[in-house]
Amino acid sequence: MCGVLAWVGLPGSRPHAQQLERMTDRMAHRGPDDSGVDIVDHVGLGHRRLAIIDVGGAKQPMAAPGGLRITFNGEIYNFRELRSELYGLGHEFHLDSDTEVVAHAAAEWGADCLNKLRGMFALVVDDPGRNQVWAARDRMGQKPLFAVQASMLPGLVWGFASELKAFHAEDQAINSFDRAAVARFLAYDFVPDSDGIFEGVQKVGPGELWMLERDNPLSGVEVSRYWELPFGREAEVDDPLPALENAIEEAVKARLVADVPLGIFLSGGIDSSLVTAFAVRHTDPAKLKTFAIGFEEKNFDERSHAAAVAKHLGCDHRAKVVSAADLQAAVPDIFAAQDEPFADPSIIPTALLSQFARQEVTVALGGDGGDELFLGYATFVAEKLLRPFAWAPKPFWNGAHAAAEALLPTGEGHYTAEYKIKRFFGGAARELPERHQVWIGGALPKVLDALMPDCAGGARYQPSKAIWNAAPGSDFQRLSAVYARSYLAAGVLQKVDRASMMHGLEVRAPLLDCEVVTQAARCPDKLRVRGTTTKVALRRIAAGLLPPDIVQRPKKGFGVPLAQWLRGPLKDWSGELLDPACLHRHNLVRPAVVERLRSEHLSGKRNHAKILWNLCALSAFAETTGR
Repeated sequence: MCGVLAWVGLPGSRPHAQQLERMTDRMAHRGPDDSGVDIVDHVGLGHRRLAIIDVGGAKQPMAAPGGLRITFNGEIYNFRELRSELYGLGHEFHLDSDTEVVAHAAAEWGADCLNKLRGMFALVVDDPGRNQVWAARDRMGQKPLFAVQASMLPGLVWGFASELKAFHAEDQAINSFDRAAVARFLAYDFVPDSDGIFEGVQKVGPGELWMLERDNPLSGVEVSRYWELPFGREAEVDDPLPALENAIEEAVKARLVADVPLGIFLSGGIDSSLVTAFAVRHTDPAKLKTFAIGFEEKNFDERSHAAAVAKHLGCDHRAKVVSAADLQAAVPDIFAAQDEPFADPSIIPTALLSQFARQEVTVALGGDGGDELFLGYATFVAEKLLRPFAWAPKPFWNGAHAAAEALLPTGEGHYTAEYKIKRFFGGAARELPERHQVWIGGALPKVLDALMPDCAGGARYQPSKAIWNAAPGSDFQRLSAVYARSYLAAGVLQKVDRASMMHGLEVRAPLLDCEVVTQAARCPDKLRVRGTTTKVALRRIAAGLLPPDIVQRPKKGFGVPLAQWLRGPLKDWSGELLDPACLHRHNLVRPAVVERLRSEHLSGKRNHAKILWNLCALSAFAETTGR
């Protein structure tokens, strides 16, 4: 992957090359192989390159016919087909590069070229011939793209970057926290794509196109969507599995193309195992490297399942055991690498896995997307279980929640039965889609209200509500849209991007190919969740490819023992971040409430690990970036 940067100033001004180089170099870990800055008039582009295709060429920013320039991050898997089409239209090429093809496609079709790109990307195009500067992000949001205004960085009209630190680390940057975004971070564990952690910061959303008039950027940005999620828009079919299986296989095959060493993240779960099973059809299994990490704590260790899949498929497998000390030691660096506060603790093992794989490969395939597209989370089962009780009034659920809090002992493991029961009752009285965010988020609403009383109420969950209201179809189809546009795009995918980019590793997600997503949308709800069985369609496809115990495995996910850490080895570290004096300095949450939550947690009376972790992430970010 790479890092992109764009600076759009007032006509008549000119960005400073030295400043753009400095800003671009803050993303050096995303692109350790090369860098470049190019300025024309009031528009400057910057780039950091991780060479994957045409390793020796394809330097960026890159020019194309008509004076068009591009800075591009991503991979376009159908670039050779597009190049053939453009050859027929008279274009000439000098490289074997997807960036060169995208540049010529933009010159030929303008922003309409986005509909032809099959892959993951974030890009900015300066097109003087059309009097346009435009930016876009891939359909599912695999690659990030921040948008910055003058209210954050004076002298700028609009700026774009793969990482916000390119801008917020500038001396003149005004890093003023957006309190609504902070409240949503505490509720979601990440900052939704509809928000930016600082005032004057936004994000280009998945499938969005942002268009500026080049000679009049002050006229504002026109935001449009060039692609919509197909859930509720595609007609369901009676037998979708053949087309779905073919789409997954073709997506995996396309993502095996690289001019550098390539491997697969293999957890032993259904998604990554299925990706590996299709990969061995198109490459020598004995030469296909698969990577897994394991934990000393047996409750969190999946090495045996990954090893079983690798043995079954004949892959060249390697696994590394990481200790609690390894995980804890990585926390400060991971927190320091964040562009916005991020509190999904699975970023820690993901970063260690990326570091481990990067020792041998530059590209890795993963199984991200299966849970959102095929209803793989326990929350979807909870939704099924809740439906027969739709008659129950809110006081019933509130009473059930109070009883669970009073009677059930505090658990210590990863998403224990006690935790799930309490969360289920805590969110059951709320409407769709809000209850799902309560089920999976950092804390219950009453805790969030106490932490930030000025941001209490339903606005906290507005990002999910907006997606829900715009989505057509059944409840589960609309929930797929909510999870895909929130939990997946702004959470899971940014976790993988940040963790892998810390180590200069590109991660590809075949299950997020646009054709796979379309075929998933054609699956009836019963082929995604039936009873307590999730991802029914994927399990049926996998039945002929993987061992039965792998096919039937429930979702586990990367877990870390947060509750124990915060009472033990991370007690002092978290205590410093959550010290009242530190929190008063940030002035974001009420220190007295944090002190109560921490006291209850340390005593074992309650398990507040998730919200305490969120607060640690917020405090660590504020200590290094807020002003």
